[in-house]
Amino acid sequence: AAEFVYRYMLINLAPRVMELLSIMMILIGLYSMGELNRRLELVSMPAAGLSDGQLMRPIVYLSVLVFAVAGAAQALYLPGLLKQAEELESMLKSGRDIGALEKPFYVQKDRTAMQALSFQPGKNLVRGVRLYVLDHERVSEYYETDTLVKGARGWIMSRGVFRKMDPMTMQVLKYTPFDEWPWPADFPSPELMIAAASNRQRHVQWMTIPELIVERSFLARQEIHRRIAMVIAIALGPVIGAWYGMKMQRFNAARAISLAMVIGFSHRLLLDGFLAVGMELGMSWTCHAANVFLALSVLAAPFLTASVRA
Repeated sequence: AAEFVYRYMLINLAPRVMELLSIMMILIGLYSMGELNRRLELVSMPAAGLSDGQLMRPIVYLSVLVFAVAGAAQALYLPGLLKQAEELESMLKSGRDIGALEKPFYVQKDRTAMQALSFQPGKNLVRGVRLYVLDHERVSEYYETDTLVKGARGWIMSRGVFRKMDPMTMQVLKYTPFDEWPWPADFPSPELMIAAASNRQRHVQWMTIPELIVERSFLARQEIHRRIAMVIAIALGPVIGAWYGMKMQRFNAARAISLAMVIGFSHRLLLDGFLAVGMELGMSWTCHAANVFLALSVLAAPFLTASVRA
């Protein structure tokens, strides 16, 4: 159990780091230009003929690199980590920890889907089970059983039928009635399936960008826009932080940290607010308005840094 807890904590750390990256990137920009400012190098560089755009060029290159790395993480890798975290969380739970499910529920994990009428944790009993194996969103295998019970031999399906299907034509290739059938070993365990149904988490958050594009629902579109907006904010961070660092009259570490936190958390509040507005209005793209405010915050740099340097 200790190993599962350790892995669970490490896996859940990744999405938290992504959420804080915008603040970290603002700090990177502030410190990079702020240190040059503190040493008066930003005074001598313009005197040598370097413009603000030339000074910002390395920061822009860094932002492009950060955008590519953060975008790949958001699009492809973080959803897989979230799936692993959910599985580890389910493994840490025993059957008694999962509450009773009195209403019909449906859950899908990878290529396996389960539909059931109810779950009674005290008896380790699932009633009215339908188990599907999906091949490109079409059923290739199908189990239907009255009860699924956990005993000394593991989970056993009782009084049911097994069908082997042709995914393209949905023709039944094999039909096998049975009195008892063990839970297939290569399927996710019933504990994982039931725990996922009990958690009631939004599976759209665990999809990669290509899977979300196929989903085509409003929640999927909003999730795509949210991830893109977060990546754009992370990429904007070094540029905005560097601009503030250039406008500081005197660089101070505590002041830089406070400024980065104010800008970063203000952006996060705006992002969540526009997501809520988009949900109410049925507009999935509204969260991008938070990045517009983030970019326009550079206009407040002289005021927030009390700069008097031209």
